[in-house]
Amino acid sequence: MPTSTTLSLYNASIPVFVRGLNQLSYVLDKGDSHARSAGTGVERLYDAKLAPDMLSLAGQVQAATDIARAATARICSGMQPSPMSATKTYADLKSRIAKTLTYLEQVDRAAVDDAGEQSIAVTLPDRTLNYTALRYVQEFAVPNFYFHLIAAYCLLRSNAVPLQKLDLIGAN
Repeated sequence: MPTSTTLSLYNASIPVFVRGLNQLSYVLDKGDSHARSAGTGVERLYDAKLAPDMLSLAGQVQAATDIARAATARICSGMQPSPMSATKTYADLKSRIAKTLTYLEQVDRAAVDDAGEQSIAVTLPDRTLNYTALRYVQEFAVPNFYFHLIAAYCLLRSNAVPLQKLDLIGAN
């Protein structure tokens, strides 16, 4: 007989960010390996864009890490991540992911789980979005995070990096 399991706010956020960032790091490694073997250099990938008005690969990685850190800080009110400088090289992208993972490892599970009904306001240029922490994670933070992961994956694929779907979503 199946048992009922409640999904905690922590499990709906922090492990999702950790897994996504680990997979992003993995696809960046594949991009680096491909660029080296093709002799094209990784900096071409660093600046690659899918469309003129979209972020470059570097921007997509920066956005994904910023979203994971900001979402965690918003959920755990008072836990502010240290500022991260903009990246300048492809290697900086990997370092930025590693620093974000270190930050996420320090998160107190209870602080996240206790924040479910906490109010979170996201200020955009033209409006403010109001959520509970749970709705914020489900409807804004995680979808936004995955948007940037997928954009980074697509940028690498569009530059002939041999990736498959499982490279991004993980096989286990």
